[in-house]
This record gives sequence, C-alpha cells and structure tokens, in this order.
Amino acid sequence: MEKLSIIRQLFLGNAGLLEHVKVTEEYRRLMRILAEFDEALAAKLESNSELYELFEKFKRANDEVTAEEVETFYEAGIKFGALLGIELMKE
Repeated sequence: MEKLSIIRQLFLGNAGLLEHVKVTEEYRRLMRILAEFDEALAAKLESNSELYELFEKFKRANDEVTAEEVETFYEAGIKFGALLGIELMKE
C-alpha cells in the first residue's frame, strides 16, 4: 500500500487533526487537577450568583485566549516547517 503524501493526508482530513494527536499522561494529569479546581471553586461560588457568573465568564474568556494561542502557534509551526523544507531542498 502506497503511503500518502502529507499534502494528500491534510486534504483528506487524515492529518493535522486533534484526533490524531496522542495526549500525554502529564496532560491528562494536569487536566484532572484543573477539573478538580474548577469543580471546587464552582461549588463554593454557587451561593453567590454574581461571583459564579463572573467565574463562568472568566473561564470562557480563558478558553478563547487558549484557542487563539494554540491556533497562532500551530500556524507559526506550519510556516516554520514549510520554510525549513524549502531551505533543505536548496542544499
């Protein structure tokens, strides 16, 4: 079976997707800790609707910042990889 080029894999949706990225045990550990803090803080804020809503807004804003950061670094990595490939082809 012929191995598909990376360009064809991207086109077919078989590369560059989160489902194809192996998540490390360290990432899983940190996400468990984050979830525990989130649940504990939300439970303490339930009695104060104003603070609870502020906390929810903070989490949404943080999620948006994180998504933007990931996209920016992903794009920079792709550009760097392409430029590296071009430079290597010149040699």
